[in-house]
Amino acid sequence: MVETPYLGMEHQGAIAYGNYYMRGYLGSMIPKNMDWDYIIVHETGHEYFGNSVSCKDIAEYWIHESFTTYMEALFVECAYNYDEAVNYLVMQRSLIRNAEPMVGPLNVNFEGWTSSDHYYKGAWMLHTLRHAIHDDETWFDLLRSFYNRYALSNITTQDFILFVNQCTKKDFTPILEQYLYYHTVPVLEYSIQAQGKKNTKLKYRWVTDVSNFNMPILVGKKGNYQLITPTNEWNQMVLDNVTINNFKVATELFYVNAVLVEN
Repeated sequence: MVETPYLGMEHQGAIAYGNYYMRGYLGSMIPKNMDWDYIIVHETGHEYFGNSVSCKDIAEYWIHESFTTYMEALFVECAYNYDEAVNYLVMQRSLIRNAEPMVGPLNVNFEGWTSSDHYYKGAWMLHTLRHAIHDDETWFDLLRSFYNRYALSNITTQDFILFVNQCTKKDFTPILEQYLYYHTVPVLEYSIQAQGKKNTKLKYRWVTDVSNFNMPILVGKKGNYQLITPTNEWNQMVLDNVTINNFKVATELFYVNAVLVEN
């Protein structure tokens, strides 16, 4: 890292650093209860994603920024704890604009984004994928294996999608395509109805641009969520020991819009 008169940049020869050794990003952009240098963490993360694993086309710049932004949350999880990492991502969620797809037009040197969604929405996509996989051993093996497989090389979005499918032995293609190739957010439409005093009848479906969207999601009582796998068709189930008053969709773990509809 080389001290510079500007904030930071992931140059391959040496990372430029100009945060004046302040917490956060010139004192901001991290929660008040945390004390770490945002530029050191973020720009060092680019030594992995950006300087080593690099996109073939600048239109797939999300590969650099989404992974590096998500690595900030992994740093928080390591230095603090998992709950603080979730809180850190929740803080960044308000920065997502859903202005355009994260993957731009290929083969035209596209760099005309109007938002930072390939930073923050991309990090939330990875956060969402982690919890959809619902197995941290598999998730962290996927991250490390993905980096090791493609270190010091140029890759495409499709390389990542295929790698996820191979590592998990499941087809996450519709899920990743929704987040990467469309600007709209997956919508979980649901209705709830009391079943006695302790249980809740849940109806649910996904509304998405991509057909056959079948992302698992956690719902129910926070602290004791249940994993369900909605599709684009209506389905229903009874949640035991979940009342309509404590029912929740885990939007702190999944980047989706949850919409309560009429029964």
